[in-house]
Amino acid sequence: MRASSAYPQVSNRQYVKFVAIVVCVCFLFAFFADRPPTLNDEGVPPMPGTDINLRGGQDGALPGAASGGSAKLSDLIAVGLGLTELASQEIKDVKAAGAEELRVKGLTKEGVEEPVTVADTNSNSVFVNGYRHFFPGVQMLSEETEPEMADTKLFNPALPAGLTLESNPSLDLSEVLVIVDPLDATKEFGEDLLEYVTTMVCVVYQGEPIAGIINQVFEADKPPVVGVIPLQPGDQGVLFNRVKQDPVGEAAHTVTISRSHTGEGGNVVEKYLEGHQTLLAGGAGYKSLLVLDGKAEAYVHVTAIKSWDVCAAEAVMKASGGGFSDIEGKQLAYPMEYDSTHSQALFKNGIIATASKEQQDFFVTKLDGNLS
Repeated sequence: MRASSAYPQVSNRQYVKFVAIVVCVCFLFAFFADRPPTLNDEGVPPMPGTDINLRGGQDGALPGAASGGSAKLSDLIAVGLGLTELASQEIKDVKAAGAEELRVKGLTKEGVEEPVTVADTNSNSVFVNGYRHFFPGVQMLSEETEPEMADTKLFNPALPAGLTLESNPSLDLSEVLVIVDPLDATKEFGEDLLEYVTTMVCVVYQGEPIAGIINQVFEADKPPVVGVIPLQPGDQGVLFNRVKQDPVGEAAHTVTISRSHTGEGGNVVEKYLEGHQTLLAGGAGYKSLLVLDGKAEAYVHVTAIKSWDVCAAEAVMKASGGGFSDIEGKQLAYPMEYDSTHSQALFKNGIIATASKEQQDFFVTKLDGNLS
């Protein structure tokens, strides 16, 4: 073709440059088009995502989190929400396939069997490996044993629309502990009482819970509940995806207790809480939500209970203005270090959870000293 102002003559060198530019553009387009999208407006990663190997290390760390640095509270919560969605899907997949493989891993002090299933194990792997991917070196405490390194889904953590934190500090990861219950109410899960099943995530900072996530796995119309405790003077607690309800009618005189770890719970209500009735339910997370939803005045557990059963519940209840303590009214402590038996995770004096500090004082007064 003859050269002209419309079609200038192209040299071989110019042609090579042109081809190289086209190749680079195509490569960049393919790379970014293959990346999974960010969390949607509901704050959950789209399913299915792209498989990657979340083995921890510096490559997947969020800004500031590499080498055990610091992390924004918002990032710790956003990652928890994303992993909650992935872990919940694992649990539902196991149930749908009938692949629970339920077995007994031990007994409580009272002789109650503690079951575990494949769903517990799979969910635990998602939470532990996932958090270690985004926050290398972060301290983790889970009900289940240390998982093997495993693949999971990739997502870009971000808070859902509408979830705003009044304070969003950078937290020293050496003082952060993430506590997870990968499947609360395992017994009920095996019995197909699925309304009781939850996953729970709790962010502990300097020994105190500051944020919690409770997800009712099989309740599709109920998104994960997020509670963030006030961090600065003047801050308000944040309760997201739930509106706290006051108990009315019979609910205002109802105490929910465990259906499988009752201990002396039923007798305690009858002996020391005159005019109250009991509501048996499974799962600490579910029972705490009964109080939050105004379906019970209090949640009382009078035997020993583990930190992963109550940490997220404590954060959610306190974020809503409620009360949470042991039977004696003492605050629960969440240390950073645990031995191989997790003895430090055992709260021997049970717990009381209520919708207000006034109710908390009432129940502590009624029960303190009567259970020794």
